[in-house]
Amino acid sequence: MIEPKETKQERDERKRQARTGRRFILVVGLVIMAVAFIFGGVWLAGQDKDSGAGAVADVAAITAADQVRGATTTARAVLIEYSDFQCPACAAYEPLMAEVVTAYGDRGLALVYRHYPLSQHNKALLMAQAAEAAAAQGKFWEMHDLIFAKQAEWTTKSLAEAETTIAGFARTLGLEPKKFATDLVADATSDKIKADMASGERAGVAATPTFYLNGRFFKAGTAGEFKAAIEAALAENNDSVATTTENSN
Repeated sequence: MIEPKETKQERDERKRQARTGRRFILVVGLVIMAVAFIFGGVWLAGQDKDSGAGAVADVAAITAADQVRGATTTARAVLIEYSDFQCPACAAYEPLMAEVVTAYGDRGLALVYRHYPLSQHNKALLMAQAAEAAAAQGKFWEMHDLIFAKQAEWTTKSLAEAETTIAGFARTLGLEPKKFATDLVADATSDKIKADMASGERAGVAATPTFYLNGRFFKAGTAGEFKAAIEAALAENNDSVATTTENSN
């Protein structure tokens, strides 16, 4: 069967329809890309805004749940430390932290300790729980100091032996044993540590110790560097930048 020959008019019409189809596909594609770009930009902006706001709030203000040394009612300089009890570097910084609190605590410096137990430290979480269980009896900082002072001893022990060690710490500090044992595994204790860790994650903490001074990431290795930065922060803030924490010890 012989197919009828396409006329010039039919050929032109076929080409016109093909061009129209291609233009339609192109326009639809551009529209989809534009919509994706606009909504994607809005979504990303929202994400950045949310995460930024959370980080600023977390590292610039003292909350009622925080453990604070120094200016525990109002502060013109807030030094927040994200720390791990099993971290050797954190232990090495402790004498320095005590030094700056002694020097500036009555001049408006608040030192805030927040838990950030690293996954590679198998007893860090237990020690954080012990500190918070001691806090329930008003002795967070006493337990904090004892844990760090004895870090070299309990770090090498098994987890079971470390549990016995912290029970001994509790006795040394005069804590009521049954309450301490209950608070050690209480949901409130776990929730406090998780909240600290979530705060650190929002702030961008990647290692310990990590410091924030008045909401800004801060890194220093000597007493002089800490003191210079704290002096500057105190000078910048004549008004209080932190509110009273009801959980200070």
